[in-house]
Amino acid sequence: MTVLIAGRVVQGFGAGGIMTLVYILIGDLVSTKDRGTYQGLIGATWAVASALGPVLGGVFAEKVTWRWCFFINVPVSVLAFLVIALFLHMTHPPVELSKVIRNIDYIGITVIAGSTALILLALQWAEQGVTWSSSRQIAFLVLGGLGFVVLPFVEARVPTPIVPRVSFHTKPESDLTQLRFCIPLYFQAVKAQTPSTAGVSILPLVISFTIASTGSGYLITWTRK
Repeated sequence: MTVLIAGRVVQGFGAGGIMTLVYILIGDLVSTKDRGTYQGLIGATWAVASALGPVLGGVFAEKVTWRWCFFINVPVSVLAFLVIALFLHMTHPPVELSKVIRNIDYIGITVIAGSTALILLALQWAEQGVTWSSSRQIAFLVLGGLGFVVLPFVEARVPTPIVPRVSFHTKPESDLTQLRFCIPLYFQAVKAQTPSTAGVSILPLVISFTIASTGSGYLITWTRK
């Protein structure tokens, strides 16, 4: 479990950079009138990945080994690296590495990673038979919940927050984030479903996300709003 959590933390760093850079590249490479379409397609890609991820992760955990949750990224990453190296040629201004390192939101990263790890550990131990009333379970759930409660206040004090401030003030975006995080946990913790079954259960939600994301992208391009 320790290795799995550590691996997911490292993977989260990379995924955060990828998600941000994709939209930055769209802004640099695509004209304003077509930007909505491409952003909608990228949103649909995330939705499909959100659907396949839990299903594949559950299958790997049950049938093979959880390590394949990481191994499967290797060939995909190598292919993406080759495509980018061969076809994406962009100039960029010089950046001071020391300045970039100073601007990293270390406190926000620590709060998010720590709170998530505490809650997931409590859920995992509950599946293994540890009672919810145990002092360890209560402490982990309370501390994990408090971490997410104080997160908006922490992010409001840093110049480059890892979670944009608008995420805490825009209700639809906040609700969407909670849905993505809580629905899979609901099916596993409350309904006691296996990871693969929970992945199938959230497919209707993800399909609706895909349709809405793609459709909104084309709608923005068509209406220019």
